[in-house]
Amino acid sequence: PASKAAPAPAKTAPAKAAPPAAPAKSKEQVARDKTAAALESAQKARGDATKAKGAAKGKGAKKNAEANVKAATNKVEALKKQLKNDDKKLSKAVSAARERAAKQAAQDKKKANEAAKRASRQKAVDARKAAAAAKKQAEAAKKQAAADKKRRNDAAARAAKQKAADSKRAAEAAKKQAAADKKKKASDAKKAADKKKKEIEARKRAARR
Repeated sequence: PASKAAPAPAKTAPAKAAPPAAPAKSKEQVARDKTAAALESAQKARGDATKAKGAAKGKGAKKNAEANVKAATNKVEALKKQLKNDDKKLSKAVSAARERAAKQAAQDKKKANEAAKRASRQKAVDARKAAAAAKKQAEAAKKQAAADKKRRNDAAARAAKQKAADSKRAAEAAKKQAAADKKKKASDAKKAADKKKKEIEARKRAARR
């Protein structure tokens, strides 16, 4: 009997999915959840009673076990009816909540449309102001661009003049450096020649000895 009664919660399960439209934890939802939990507990108790009946030995024990199964079954059936009743109440509550929500949505939509109209008018005013501001800004940007171009041209001219002066100084410095290098090279060559001459004379003296 326990296995036959077990599918009952599955039939009522969809009712759990229905409440989202209803207010969170409404009294109907709380009552329905409480009944569903009691039914689940009663079905388990009936299953336990049925197992106990199968294990009972002796006429008195069997009779007592049968009475327990019957009582548990009656409780399960009563809770099933109660659950159906709770589902109906919850369904009504959900429908009422949806109706209230629909009315509220209609009011909100009306308010939103009125607000949209006001916003549209304000948008047109803002657009005109923005266009005037943009025109003024464009004129200012044009003047600024001309001033920036003049500054860039002046800066480029100064940079070119500076570059020419730097190049001239660099060329003069390179010329002086080349002259100094040439002079040093000649001096080094003369010192090397003198040193070699002395070494040759020293070897000749040494050979004569």
